[in-house]
Amino acid sequence: MTMRKTISLFFIVLTASVMQLTAQVYTVQTIPDPKQRGQEYYVSNPDGVLQREAVNNLNRNSADLEKMTEVELCVVAIESFDEENYGDAHSFALDLFNTWGIGKKDKNKGVLLFLARQSRDVQIITGGGVEGLLPDVTCGQILDNNLSYLSAGDFDNGLVYISKEISNHLTTDAAKAELLLGWKPKENYSNAFNYFIWGFVILIILALIGYKRLQGEPGDGSNELRRKSKDTQTASGCLSWLFPFPILLFYLYYRYARKHVKQVPLKCPHCGKEMKILSEEEDTKYLNGTQLQERILKSMEYNVWQCPDCQTTKLISHKGQTIYKYEECPECKARAYETIDRLTLQNATYTSKGKRRDTKRCAVCGFVGTAMVVLPMLAHTTSSGGGYRSSGGGGYRSSGGGRGSWGGGRSFGGGAGRKF
Repeated sequence: MTMRKTISLFFIVLTASVMQLTAQVYTVQTIPDPKQRGQEYYVSNPDGVLQREAVNNLNRNSADLEKMTEVELCVVAIESFDEENYGDAHSFALDLFNTWGIGKKDKNKGVLLFLARQSRDVQIITGGGVEGLLPDVTCGQILDNNLSYLSAGDFDNGLVYISKEISNHLTTDAAKAELLLGWKPKENYSNAFNYFIWGFVILIILALIGYKRLQGEPGDGSNELRRKSKDTQTASGCLSWLFPFPILLFYLYYRYARKHVKQVPLKCPHCGKEMKILSEEEDTKYLNGTQLQERILKSMEYNVWQCPDCQTTKLISHKGQTIYKYEECPECKARAYETIDRLTLQNATYTSKGKRRDTKRCAVCGFVGTAMVVLPMLAHTTSSGGGYRSSGGGGYRSSGGGRGSWGGGRSFGGGAGRKF
């Protein structure tokens, strides 16, 4: 070995020794909380144990996990902690978890990945809401799978791979259903019984609502009844994915019933006989020009009921399929006033509102008018993928969006730890 290499090696060893001697021994109160830098930060790396790229990857992974499951995954990598007062890394990490309140409040959906380089400790602490998905055995297996990286001093890959394995366990379809909906698809009698109970309770509620809407009110035509019952069909279709039996059967029946629904007859106000609804060809003579145009535009629907005995007629109006496309014309009052042109007069900025002029025309009387619309100011959006930036390999940068906070969750001691 040449003299130059020997001197270089000496200074490297000396520098590492000095860093260990001068590194701060952290207490729970002195570890920097990443949320103080912004809501998109999840990694505390005050001693530069991790390089910048690893911090960026960890932040992105935690941000993606929270979007998909609402789970807050925090990563802390430090040189050393207060072993004298805490005794072991598990007690320290657990106290840190509960002091910061990692995870959503009352749901306790948080995970802390903690590493102390000097004592060679790595810990996974789980919140009470994820212990079922990340039991102690699973946490231990995740650490064992990646312990070789940490033992070799490759903390970047070690913590990134551990973080990704945690995310993989929490982002399966079954795990997301439990985390977001509170539904636990477990194969045991108790859960299966509760599953069917909830399914039948929802079925009864849907049946009561659906029956009432299909019955309608006197004078409701077929189209109006279909419109009123559309929401119930949509809701049952969505719920049938969670409860294929019996909600799926109800959905199929209800869809059939809506297609074959019949109008609700009126009673004649004069003779009390049941009135009949006229066809569109027959009721044309009872509608004025405005009503006929509204029917063509489908902004309004009109049904004409006629008594077969005394020939008394009654006109019933309903909202049409395109009613939200048209406004009431200020001149002829027809529901046919439509926006035909939009002209931006002043663009909205981050500091001021904008202006737009809408030109509208009535399809019935031809009246043309204008309306001024105020455009809201633009809003800044924050990126969830950025990491910490500094001259070193893993310091902090300001998010520009103010301080953030953890959700207020709590751990009851779940998780696992290893020495590397």
